[in-house]
Amino acid sequence: MINKIILFALFTLITIHNQMSDKKVLICEINGSNVIPLFIYVNGQFKNASVVFDESKQVDYRSSPLFEFKNFYAYSEYGDYIGNIKVDKITYQEVGCVRRIVGNFKYPWSDAVKPKFCMNRLIYAKKFYTDNKINKSDSTLVLDMGYGITRDFLLKNLPGHRIKNIEISRIEKFDIEVDNNPEIFPRISCTIEDQNGSEKNIISSFILSVSNKDIMYISTTCIGQDGELIAGKGEFVYFDFLADIDGDSIAEIITMVGYYESWDYKLLKKYGNKMKEVAVAPGGGC
Repeated sequence: MINKIILFALFTLITIHNQMSDKKVLICEINGSNVIPLFIYVNGQFKNASVVFDESKQVDYRSSPLFEFKNFYAYSEYGDYIGNIKVDKITYQEVGCVRRIVGNFKYPWSDAVKPKFCMNRLIYAKKFYTDNKINKSDSTLVLDMGYGITRDFLLKNLPGHRIKNIEISRIEKFDIEVDNNPEIFPRISCTIEDQNGSEKNIISSFILSVSNKDIMYISTTCIGQDGELIAGKGEFVYFDFLADIDGDSIAEIITMVGYYESWDYKLLKKYGNKMKEVAVAPGGGC
Protein backbone atom coordinates (compact mmCIF):
# COMPACT_ATOMS: atom_id res chain seq x y z
CA MET A 1 0.00 0.00 0.00
CA ILE A 2 2.82 2.39 0.92
CA ASN A 3 4.64 1.63 -2.35
CA LYS A 4 1.46 2.45 -4.31
CA ILE A 5 1.14 5.78 -2.51
CA ILE A 6 4.78 6.63 -3.26
CA LEU A 7 4.39 5.68 -6.92
CA PHE A 8 1.22 7.76 -7.19
CA ALA A 9 2.98 10.77 -5.63
CA LEU A 10 5.91 10.44 -8.03
CA PHE A 11 3.55 10.11 -10.98
CA THR A 12 1.69 13.24 -9.85
CA LEU A 13 4.92 15.25 -9.54
CA ILE A 14 6.14 14.10 -12.95
CA THR A 15 2.77 14.94 -14.52
CA ILE A 16 2.76 18.44 -12.99
CA HIS A 17 6.36 19.03 -14.14
CA ASN A 18 5.58 17.86 -17.69
CA GLN A 19 2.49 20.08 -17.83
CA MET A 20 4.61 23.00 -16.67
CA SER A 21 7.26 22.23 -19.31
CA ASP A 22 4.63 22.54 -22.04
CA LYS A 23 3.61 26.04 -20.98
CA LYS A 24 5.30 29.28 -21.91
CA VAL A 25 6.35 31.46 -19.02
CA LEU A 26 7.50 35.00 -19.74
CA ILE A 27 9.38 36.97 -17.10
CA CYS A 28 9.83 40.71 -17.43
CA GLU A 29 11.42 43.51 -15.47
CA ILE A 30 9.30 46.53 -14.60
CA ASN A 31 10.76 50.02 -14.90
CA GLY A 32 8.21 52.74 -14.16
CA SER A 33 5.27 52.00 -16.43
CA ASN A 34 7.36 49.89 -18.82
CA VAL A 35 7.38 46.09 -19.00
CA ILE A 36 10.74 44.82 -20.29
CA PRO A 37 10.79 41.20 -21.52
CA LEU A 38 13.90 39.33 -20.37
CA PHE A 39 13.49 35.56 -20.53
CA ILE A 40 10.93 33.03 -21.66
CA TYR A 41 10.64 29.43 -20.53
CA VAL A 42 9.31 27.24 -23.34
CA ASN A 43 9.55 23.53 -24.11
CA GLY A 44 11.64 22.96 -21.01
CA GLN A 45 14.27 25.58 -21.96
CA PHE A 46 15.11 29.14 -20.95
CA LYS A 47 15.50 31.53 -23.86
CA ASN A 48 16.15 35.19 -24.47
CA ALA A 49 12.97 37.28 -24.78
CA SER A 50 14.58 40.70 -25.13
CA VAL A 51 14.44 42.37 -28.55
CA VAL A 52 17.22 44.96 -28.88
CA PHE A 53 18.03 46.55 -32.22
CA ASP A 54 19.97 49.34 -33.88
CA GLU A 55 17.82 52.31 -34.94
CA SER A 56 18.99 51.91 -38.54
CA LYS A 57 17.40 48.45 -38.77
CA GLN A 58 13.79 47.58 -39.42
CA VAL A 59 12.39 45.31 -36.72
CA ASP A 60 9.10 43.47 -36.69
CA TYR A 61 7.55 44.34 -33.36
CA ARG A 62 5.64 41.07 -33.49
CA SER A 63 8.94 39.32 -32.81
CA SER A 64 8.50 40.33 -29.18
CA PRO A 65 6.63 37.85 -26.93
CA LEU A 66 4.63 40.82 -25.63
CA PHE A 67 2.31 40.28 -28.59
CA GLU A 68 1.43 36.90 -27.14
CA PHE A 69 1.22 37.91 -23.48
CA LYS A 70 -0.71 40.94 -22.26
CA ASN A 71 -1.70 40.20 -18.67
CA PHE A 72 0.90 39.87 -15.92
CA TYR A 73 1.22 39.41 -12.17
CA ALA A 74 3.54 42.00 -10.62
CA TYR A 75 5.91 41.49 -7.69
CA SER A 76 8.27 43.59 -5.62
CA GLU A 77 12.03 42.97 -5.59
CA TYR A 78 11.57 40.73 -2.54
CA GLY A 79 8.67 38.68 -3.82
CA ASP A 80 5.64 40.57 -2.48
CA TYR A 81 2.67 40.18 -4.78
CA ILE A 82 1.51 43.65 -5.80
CA GLY A 83 -1.27 43.13 -8.33
CA ASN A 84 -2.21 42.59 -11.95
CA ILE A 85 -1.13 44.72 -14.88
CA LYS A 86 -2.15 44.74 -18.52
CA VAL A 87 0.09 45.86 -21.37
CA ASP A 88 -1.83 48.46 -23.38
CA LYS A 89 0.83 49.48 -25.88
CA ILE A 90 3.99 47.98 -27.36
CA THR A 91 6.70 50.41 -28.33
CA TYR A 92 10.45 50.88 -28.04
CA GLN A 93 12.74 52.52 -25.51
CA GLU A 94 16.11 54.17 -26.10
CA VAL A 95 18.82 52.33 -24.15
CA GLY A 96 22.13 53.94 -25.00
CA CYS A 97 22.87 53.63 -28.71
CA VAL A 98 20.20 51.00 -29.32
CA ARG A 99 16.50 50.47 -28.80
CA ARG A 100 14.55 47.69 -27.13
CA ILE A 101 10.93 46.69 -27.42
CA VAL A 102 8.92 47.30 -24.25
CA GLY A 103 5.31 47.26 -23.19
CA ASN A 104 3.51 50.17 -21.57
CA PHE A 105 0.81 49.90 -18.91
CA LYS A 106 -1.18 52.36 -16.85
CA TYR A 107 0.56 52.60 -13.49
CA PRO A 108 -2.22 51.83 -10.95
CA TRP A 109 -0.24 52.30 -7.73
CA SER A 110 1.17 55.14 -5.66
CA ASP A 111 4.82 56.16 -5.96
CA ALA A 112 5.53 54.27 -2.74
CA VAL A 113 4.76 50.96 -4.46
CA LYS A 114 7.72 49.75 -6.48
CA PRO A 115 7.06 46.67 -8.62
CA LYS A 116 10.27 45.00 -9.80
CA PHE A 117 9.23 42.16 -12.08
CA CYS A 118 6.19 40.41 -13.51
CA MET A 119 5.22 37.05 -14.96
CA ASN A 120 2.29 35.72 -16.94
CA ARG A 121 1.49 33.24 -14.17
CA LEU A 122 0.81 33.59 -10.47
CA ILE A 123 3.61 32.41 -8.19
CA TYR A 124 4.45 32.51 -4.50
CA ALA A 125 7.81 34.32 -4.55
CA LYS A 126 7.85 35.56 -0.95
CA LYS A 127 8.80 32.10 0.34
CA PHE A 128 12.35 32.58 -0.93
CA TYR A 129 12.83 35.55 1.42
CA THR A 130 11.59 34.17 4.76
CA ASP A 131 15.10 34.62 6.21
CA ASN A 132 16.64 37.55 4.37
CA LYS A 133 17.96 39.67 7.23
CA ILE A 134 21.71 40.21 7.14
CA ASN A 135 23.34 39.67 10.52
CA LYS A 136 26.88 40.27 11.74
CA SER A 137 27.98 36.69 11.13
CA ASP A 138 26.76 36.95 7.51
CA SER A 139 28.85 40.08 6.95
CA THR A 140 31.89 38.53 8.62
CA LEU A 141 31.57 35.40 6.51
CA VAL A 142 31.25 37.43 3.31
CA LEU A 143 34.31 39.55 4.10
CA ASP A 144 36.36 36.45 4.97
CA MET A 145 35.33 34.70 1.76
CA GLY A 146 35.82 37.88 -0.26
CA TYR A 147 39.32 38.29 1.11
CA GLY A 148 40.16 34.71 0.15
CA ILE A 149 38.71 35.15 -3.34
CA THR A 150 40.71 38.34 -3.87
CA ARG A 151 43.92 36.77 -2.52
CA ASP A 152 43.60 33.78 -4.85
CA PHE A 153 42.80 36.08 -7.78
CA LEU A 154 45.95 38.11 -7.11
CA LEU A 155 48.15 35.03 -6.85
CA LYS A 156 46.91 33.81 -10.20
CA ASN A 157 46.63 37.06 -12.15
CA LEU A 158 48.52 39.87 -10.41
CA PRO A 159 51.39 38.58 -8.28
CA GLY A 160 53.23 41.33 -6.43
CA HIS A 161 50.04 43.17 -5.46
CA ARG A 162 48.58 43.39 -1.98
CA ILE A 163 45.10 44.00 -0.62
CA LYS A 164 44.79 47.53 0.74
CA ASN A 165 41.14 47.52 1.81
CA ILE A 166 37.99 45.53 1.19
CA GLU A 167 34.31 46.31 1.71
CA ILE A 168 30.83 45.02 0.95
CA SER A 169 29.12 47.08 -1.76
CA ARG A 170 25.85 45.17 -1.66
CA ILE A 171 24.57 42.01 -0.07
CA GLU A 172 21.37 40.00 -0.57
CA LYS A 173 20.12 36.93 1.27
CA PHE A 174 17.53 34.41 0.15
CA ASP A 175 16.73 30.69 0.15
CA ILE A 176 16.34 29.42 -3.41
CA GLU A 177 15.28 25.91 -2.39
CA VAL A 178 13.31 26.89 0.75
CA ASP A 179 15.30 24.29 2.68
CA ASN A 180 16.37 26.53 5.59
CA ASN A 181 19.85 26.65 4.06
CA PRO A 182 19.98 30.25 2.81
CA GLU A 183 22.29 31.68 0.19
CA ILE A 184 24.05 35.05 0.21
CA PHE A 185 24.77 37.09 -2.91
CA PRO A 186 27.34 39.79 -2.10
CA ARG A 187 29.27 42.24 -4.23
CA ILE A 188 32.73 42.98 -2.88
CA SER A 189 34.87 46.01 -3.73
CA CYS A 190 38.57 45.82 -3.03
CA THR A 191 41.46 48.25 -3.52
CA ILE A 192 44.83 46.69 -4.26
CA GLU A 193 48.25 48.21 -4.84
CA ASP A 194 51.54 47.13 -6.34
CA GLN A 195 55.02 47.64 -4.92
CA ASN A 196 55.09 51.22 -6.23
CA GLY A 197 51.80 52.13 -4.55
CA SER A 198 49.83 52.17 -7.81
CA GLU A 199 46.22 51.27 -7.02
CA LYS A 200 43.68 49.15 -8.87
CA ASN A 201 40.16 47.97 -8.06
CA ILE A 202 38.80 44.44 -7.88
CA ILE A 203 35.06 43.78 -7.99
CA SER A 204 33.80 40.31 -7.07
CA SER A 205 30.24 39.04 -7.08
CA PHE A 206 29.55 35.57 -5.76
CA ILE A 207 26.81 33.34 -4.41
CA LEU A 208 27.59 31.57 -1.18
CA SER A 209 25.82 28.78 0.69
CA VAL A 210 25.72 29.90 4.32
CA SER A 211 25.66 26.46 5.95
CA ASN A 212 28.52 24.73 4.13
CA LYS A 213 30.34 27.83 2.80
CA ASP A 214 30.32 26.51 -0.77
CA ILE A 215 30.86 29.14 -3.45
CA MET A 216 28.12 28.43 -5.97
CA TYR A 217 28.96 31.19 -8.46
CA ILE A 218 31.70 33.76 -8.83
CA SER A 219 32.68 36.58 -11.18
CA THR A 220 35.78 38.70 -10.54
CA THR A 221 37.16 41.65 -12.50
CA CYS A 222 40.12 43.97 -11.93
CA ILE A 223 40.14 47.45 -13.43
CA GLY A 224 42.58 50.36 -13.34
CA GLN A 225 41.87 53.83 -12.03
CA ASP A 226 40.67 54.90 -15.48
CA GLY A 227 38.33 51.94 -15.80
CA GLU A 228 40.51 49.91 -18.15
CA LEU A 229 40.35 46.12 -17.82
CA ILE A 230 43.40 44.67 -16.09
CA ALA A 231 42.38 41.06 -15.44
CA GLY A 232 39.35 38.86 -15.00
CA LYS A 233 36.05 38.54 -16.87
CA GLY A 234 35.57 42.21 -17.62
CA GLU A 235 32.05 42.16 -16.22
CA PHE A 236 30.30 43.52 -13.15
CA VAL A 237 27.48 41.33 -11.87
CA TYR A 238 24.56 42.77 -9.92
CA PHE A 239 21.71 40.86 -8.29
CA ASP A 240 18.46 41.92 -9.92
CA PHE A 241 15.71 39.63 -8.62
CA LEU A 242 14.75 35.95 -8.37
CA ALA A 243 11.68 33.86 -9.14
CA ASP A 244 10.69 30.27 -9.78
CA ILE A 245 10.11 30.52 -13.51
CA ASP A 246 10.01 26.85 -14.53
CA GLY A 247 7.82 25.72 -11.65
CA ASP A 248 10.26 23.26 -10.04
CA SER A 249 10.07 25.07 -6.64
CA ILE A 250 13.70 26.21 -6.96
CA ALA A 251 14.22 29.89 -7.73
CA GLU A 252 16.21 31.09 -10.71
CA ILE A 253 18.34 34.19 -10.19
CA ILE A 254 18.30 37.07 -12.67
CA THR A 255 21.41 39.24 -12.72
CA MET A 256 22.28 42.43 -14.54
CA VAL A 257 25.80 42.28 -15.94
CA GLY A 258 27.62 45.50 -16.78
CA TYR A 259 30.46 45.82 -19.26
CA TYR A 260 32.51 48.82 -20.35
CA GLU A 261 29.77 50.40 -22.50
CA SER A 262 26.86 47.98 -22.36
CA TRP A 263 24.94 45.56 -20.17
CA ASP A 264 23.14 42.23 -20.38
CA TYR A 265 20.88 40.15 -18.17
CA LYS A 266 21.90 36.62 -17.25
CA LEU A 267 19.71 33.91 -15.79
CA LEU A 268 21.33 31.56 -13.27
CA LYS A 269 19.92 28.14 -12.42
CA LYS A 270 21.08 25.66 -9.80
CA TYR A 271 22.65 22.43 -11.03
CA GLY A 272 24.15 20.29 -8.30
CA ASN A 273 25.87 22.71 -5.93
CA LYS A 274 26.57 25.38 -8.58
CA MET A 275 24.61 28.22 -10.13
CA LYS A 276 25.12 28.17 -13.89
CA GLU A 277 24.28 30.66 -16.63
CA VAL A 278 21.54 29.17 -18.81
CA ALA A 279 20.35 32.20 -20.79
CA VAL A 280 21.48 35.71 -21.70
CA ALA A 281 19.27 38.66 -22.67
CA PRO A 282 20.71 41.86 -24.19
CA GLY A 283 20.12 45.01 -22.16
CA GLY A 284 21.49 48.00 -24.02
CA GLY A 285 24.47 50.33 -24.38
CA CYS A 286 26.80 51.26 -27.19
